[in-house]
Amino acid sequence: MRNEYIPTKLKFNALKCADEIVHSLQRTEDIKFSPSGSRVAVASYLENTISIFDVSITGSRNSKKVDLINAVMISSGDLKHPHGLDFIDEEKILVTNREGLVLFFEVPINASGRLELDPSGVIRSDCISTPGSIVVCRKEKNLYEALICNSFVDRVTRHQFHLDNGLTTDSSEILLKKWIALPDSVAVSRDNRWMAVSNHDTHHIFVYRYNKPLKPNFDPAGVLRSHYPHGLRFTPDNRFVLAASAGSPYVNVYETENADWRGVRAPVLSVRVLSNDDFFRGRGNLQEGGPKGIDINHLKGVLVTTCETQPLAFFDLATIQAACEKTLVRRVGRKLRFTPNSIAIRYELYRGRAMISTVAAIRWILWKVRPLSWFLNNVIRKWFNRRLIPKPY
Repeated sequence: MRNEYIPTKLKFNALKCADEIVHSLQRTEDIKFSPSGSRVAVASYLENTISIFDVSITGSRNSKKVDLINAVMISSGDLKHPHGLDFIDEEKILVTNREGLVLFFEVPINASGRLELDPSGVIRSDCISTPGSIVVCRKEKNLYEALICNSFVDRVTRHQFHLDNGLTTDSSEILLKKWIALPDSVAVSRDNRWMAVSNHDTHHIFVYRYNKPLKPNFDPAGVLRSHYPHGLRFTPDNRFVLAASAGSPYVNVYETENADWRGVRAPVLSVRVLSNDDFFRGRGNLQEGGPKGIDINHLKGVLVTTCETQPLAFFDLATIQAACEKTLVRRVGRKLRFTPNSIAIRYELYRGRAMISTVAAIRWILWKVRPLSWFLNNVIRKWFNRRLIPKPY
């Protein structure tokens, strides 16, 4: 049985400067809150800009209000298809560029309007190629760790750096390689026990034990089924994982009762964050149209999403978790969507590889038979893009 939940969107008010920047956003990718939750940054892929909004979230659990009180749009000649970003602190941010480098920017709190800014540093490594998404973890004072999805070379890399006098990279390594296929996002649980990586091509999210040593040839400890997964986050209590589904109008929610993410899971709930109209307007192909970046404001209990047709959307996380609880209560005495054994994991891994090979073979055949390829692309795909609504997983 598929479970769909339509949440109430939190309306936000934006001052003139912030409102102008919101409406100028086009294709957006990742989105992140600052550590205090008072700023939120969005990567604009085609515009080669980063937009940072000052956010005020007030109200009670039953009534929350979101205000965008300031905004700055950063441009730079070094920004080349920015895809991922993460805050180091309130004024420092790392940005990954699909066709460029991993850049370090210092953005003053009082910055406003459009700002041309040069990067203050770069994370350099032979391990990095086509960097897509990034997450930053603080290890000690001024010592940090960055996990980077290298999208088109199918690997996740780890980089330690410190900020004594600017940014200095201490070490770099390939962390994960085996089974990874176009990684689009990476997330770490708040207790640093688990790490999740979304794999666009296999329709899977891999979960690894982050509190134990990892090597490039390691298998994931857990697999979450998805549909073109993109941004993903653990909830503050580490009980749920929320994952954007770029090929559908949903954010999927996965659950564990005992803080153990081993095994194979399907979503317990699919949260519709886009209307049909918004979804179809952004659906240039079967892999697009849905939410891309997501993040959670842990202090205020707010979920934020972004995509091309809906650059900013805020939702109450508590109501989504409550809907998950109701779904789980209804399943008492029934079989949950969870398979713990390693055989199920291996099946999912090989099924994902088989899917990639099948798609590659079909593309090769269509390339050889170009008239058939043209017909399918211009007739059948248009029908599917406009009429076929992906269902909750």
